[in-house]
Amino acid sequence: MPMEKPEQQKSQWFEDTTKETRPIEGRGLDEYEKTLGFRREELSGKTVMDLGSGPTERLSRELKELGIDANVISVNPDYKNEKYRKVIITNPEWQRKSVAAIGQELSFQDNSIDEVLGLYSVSWYVDAGFEHILQEIYRVLKPGGIARIGPFIAERLPKDFEKKWKQALPETNLHTEESDEHWEEGILLRLVFQKPNKK
Repeated sequence: MPMEKPEQQKSQWFEDTTKETRPIEGRGLDEYEKTLGFRREELSGKTVMDLGSGPTERLSRELKELGIDANVISVNPDYKNEKYRKVIITNPEWQRKSVAAIGQELSFQDNSIDEVLGLYSVSWYVDAGFEHILQEIYRVLKPGGIARIGPFIAERLPKDFEKKWKQALPETNLHTEESDEHWEEGILLRLVFQKPNKK
């Protein structure tokens, strides 16, 4: 089977990332905290990437309403589609930074993000270049920066998934934790890793 050219691979990743049905409503700050395992106050003063933000960008909105001074950049591949671009253009009631991108190709400089949060986004696409997504997240994180991704349904993950992910990022403390959120389909996990500080 011939290998895909980089442009073909990126096109396939974009198609895989945008064709699935995933929740676009909900996904408020409470759910982010519960599923990804952090406290909202920890985001104050940080540049935060909301990877797969959804068209309503509730995380950005709710943090602003609570007076939490976080610089949230909302990343959503659906913004390449006109109908989703119209949503963010016609609802300018809070200051946002919205970027059309996929996890496999993040249009950000190296070492530029303090924290990456991915709720109901890249965790749905463990077969769509997932190791490459992890490497891209690692690239954009500042030294000491943290990524939190989930939820994953443990029973549906590939065999030896954690070993493969650790091989993609051997310099990190990559690990999974059981989420406080529970579904009938099985145990929910979140993936957490931190980029080492420079020595």
